[in-house]
Amino acid sequence: MKSIHAGLNAVAAILAIISVVAAFDFHNTLKIPNMYSLHSWVGLIVVILYMLQLVLGFSVFLLPFAPLSLRAFLMPIHVYSGLFIFGTVIATVLMGVTEKLIFPLRDPAYSL
Repeated sequence: MKSIHAGLNAVAAILAIISVVAAFDFHNTLKIPNMYSLHSWVGLIVVILYMLQLVLGFSVFLLPFAPLSLRAFLMPIHVYSGLFIFGTVIATVLMGVTEKLIFPLRDPAYSL
């Protein structure tokens, strides 16, 4: 189960990196400023936190080097930080959807 959990999270991390690169490329192509909204900043922070969670989880829980006492100590932190990251991802998605719904408004006009 640990290997499946780590594998699925690794795939999600790769997809997250691809999506961040695609967003920056899209903005640069259309000359849209990068990192201009709360959605952008929270999204970048949550991707960084996710990568840290993945690397630390992989090194502590999947590799056989960490002692059991360290694993037992870090397990609740790992679980609750994973839940926090998941909730923040949901909030970031909702901010992005709201941002896209606000853009076409003309009265009053929304500007960057």
